[in-house]
Amino acid sequence: MRTTFELERLLSYVRIRDVWFTADDALNVLRKSATTLFHYSGFESWEVSYRGSCSLVQYRGRYFCVATRHQISGLEVEGIAILADGVNRYLTSGGFSTLGDSDKLKESDQYDLVILDYSKPVASGKIDENKFHAIGTEYLRDNEEVVCMILYGYASSDQRFDTIDDRDFGERLSHLHLAKREILCNYFGDSYESSVFKLRSVEKLSCDFNGISGAPVFAISGPPGDFCAKFAGLVVRAGNGVIHCIKHTAITRLLDRYLE
Repeated sequence: MRTTFELERLLSYVRIRDVWFTADDALNVLRKSATTLFHYSGFESWEVSYRGSCSLVQYRGRYFCVATRHQISGLEVEGIAILADGVNRYLTSGGFSTLGDSDKLKESDQYDLVILDYSKPVASGKIDENKFHAIGTEYLRDNEEVVCMILYGYASSDQRFDTIDDRDFGERLSHLHLAKREILCNYFGDSYESSVFKLRSVEKLSCDFNGISGAPVFAISGPPGDFCAKFAGLVVRAGNGVIHCIKHTAITRLLDRYLE
């Protein structure tokens, strides 16, 4: 079992698409694509609620937030948001899509997949396009040799959200204290469902898995000297030490349907 520090020493250099990075820089690039999902109510008493992790991806020239339905169940889609760059401001999306509501699909983890279109906020400069990980051009194949898997997520128990009264200005100020976890994992096999794979964390976590749904998962694959970081999918659920993830192919299939 390897810690992240040991992983950086082992890998030395990692390729992300056609660009080579030191291992430390590569991990910094990957972790940018994980952010937090909120629901903005507009009510002064409880303006926002934390809804867990989500993945920022770029596909076919468009920019998306990918998450799971159960994170936003019962909420108005118009209020689902991510944070704008460098400010305490929430950005809602310009579109929403799922794979459908058929009875057969409801028995599948793919049913839980949801995308939110953030192409317009990116175009207007409200969020940095470099946070969105480009997918679809290079992807993890089922039989590919994998060194390790890494996910980046926001465990609910790690987060703090405070609303305080500013006596000098007579305003209520919201303060977010967000903590992103880098979790090194081992592949734990495929699920009964072909679009799902399973992981186990290398080290015992000091947090529970609440809030990890929607987190992006990356695979470090390839032989020594040609290590490559690839988007593998995102977390859809976790429990009893096992993390279930939707494969990237299900995500790109939904994106293709949305873009048609």
